[in-house]
Amino acid sequence: MQAYFESYREYDKKIQYAVHDNDDCEAHFHANVEIIHLVSGCLDVTVRGVKRRLFPGDIVLVSCYEPHSYETVGSSQTEIYLFPAALIPQFTELMKDNMLAEPMWERSFKTEEVLASLERIQPYAERDLSLVPIGYMYTVLGIFVDEIGLVRKTNNRESELLLQKLLVYIEDHYREPLALSDLSEAFGYHKDYLSKMFNACVGCGFNHYVNLLRARYAHKLLVQTDKGLDEVLAASGFQSMKTFRRAFSEHYGITPYEYRRSLGKESE
Repeated sequence: MQAYFESYREYDKKIQYAVHDNDDCEAHFHANVEIIHLVSGCLDVTVRGVKRRLFPGDIVLVSCYEPHSYETVGSSQTEIYLFPAALIPQFTELMKDNMLAEPMWERSFKTEEVLASLERIQPYAERDLSLVPIGYMYTVLGIFVDEIGLVRKTNNRESELLLQKLLVYIEDHYREPLALSDLSEAFGYHKDYLSKMFNACVGCGFNHYVNLLRARYAHKLLVQTDKGLDEVLAASGFQSMKTFRRAFSEHYGITPYEYRRSLGKESE
C-alpha cells in the first residue's frame, strides 16, 4: 500500500476527535494512535496492507506509523480519534517491538466498555493535558492488547527509527531538488540500502513517493491560487512538465491542465 506521511502529526499534543459522514481517506501514516469506530453504514479499511470490511460497532486501532486507509461503501458515519504518542508513552514503548495481532475489533462483550471510554474522551478533544482522558485512553488500549494480543514485529527497530527520520527530512525538502544520494549523504547510509528499505516500508519507490508529495502540493496550489502551471510546477519541486503531468495524473486521474479547467481557471 503506497502511503504518504502526515509529518505535522509529529507535533500533536492534544487529543483529536471528529465525526465524518461518507468519508474516504487515502493511504497515510503518522505518529498518533488512531481509533476508527464505524457508527453506521459500511467501511472498507486497510491496515498494514490487509483489507477488511467494517460494519456498525466495529472498531479499528491503528498504531504509530502503521499505513492505513479507508473507503465508504454506499454510506457511512465514522468516529475518528487521534491519541498523540506523547500522551501514552507506556503504550508507544510497548509497541516499539510489538504490534497488535489483529488491528480490527469486531463487536464483542467488551465493545460497550471500549465505546464508553471513548465517549468519555470526547469532551477533552483539543484541550490541554489532563489525567482523566489519559486514563480512558489507556483503558481502550489495554482492552485491545488484552483481548487481541500482541505479536513481535519482524522489522528492525533501527530501520523503523531511520525511516521516521527520512520521512521528516523528505517532508522538509521535497520542494527542492532531492535524490537518494542526498539522503545517503545526510544520514550516512548507502543509497541502495535506503532504496530497499523505503520500498519495503512505504510501499513504493523513493522517486514515486517524492513526486506524490509534490503532486499533492501542486493540487493545493491549483485550488488555492491563480498561479500558472509553470509556477505551480516550480513551486512544487518538479523538474519538468512531463514529470509533473505524469505524477499528477497518476494521483488524481486527470492532468493538471484539465484540473485547472475544471476549476474554471483556463490559463496555463
